[in-house]
Amino acid sequence: MIYLISKELFTKRKKNLIFASDLDDESTKTTKMNTKHFPKDSMTENRTNVTDSTQKVSIVLFDEKRHRDAYKDLNVQWISDLFTVEESDEKVLNHPEKITENGGYIFMAEYEGKPVGTCSLVKTADPKYDFEVAKFAVDNTIRGKGIGKMLMDACIEKAHEKDGKRIFLETNHLLKAAIHLYERFGFIRIPLKHAGHERTDILMEKTIA
Repeated sequence: MIYLISKELFTKRKKNLIFASDLDDESTKTTKMNTKHFPKDSMTENRTNVTDSTQKVSIVLFDEKRHRDAYKDLNVQWISDLFTVEESDEKVLNHPEKITENGGYIFMAEYEGKPVGTCSLVKTADPKYDFEVAKFAVDNTIRGKGIGKMLMDACIEKAHEKDGKRIFLETNHLLKAAIHLYERFGFIRIPLKHAGHERTDILMEKTIA
């Protein structure tokens, strides 16, 4: 599936730096996006072209040769800013094929050809959920381009394309801007009964229409 998305460049950005895990909160408030969906068979190019007056951002499917190092680096960057990179993180970051070879997808955001963000849609064995949204990161040196929103758009569209009914994610209360983004996409908080990471203290889910 190819998505052509045009958006207005935001008019104002935060003065204070925020962590990579904060995922462009300011841009989610100030951008407008118009999306046209194409037939599923058109997924052959595996990319999303996003343009505005000054830059080109592409959301593409993970490529082992081009993205392996960036996938790990981007996630280690945001995790280590606030938390500790856990063994469970290392297992996935060192072996991203565990996601892609088991019915999941990894999306990469490229800005001027350079990987600057990523988000994974992980197939889950939990009968209550079809996918988990995980390993969501945006380079903390590039802000205000709506990259976090674009990545989440791609994940939700893919889950819908694969007939997913419900998805979930884990997060932490310190990631306020990220939580705000999730809520804007319709995720709601639910009781935390189990977690895949020690840093997790919030569990959220979304029903896909």
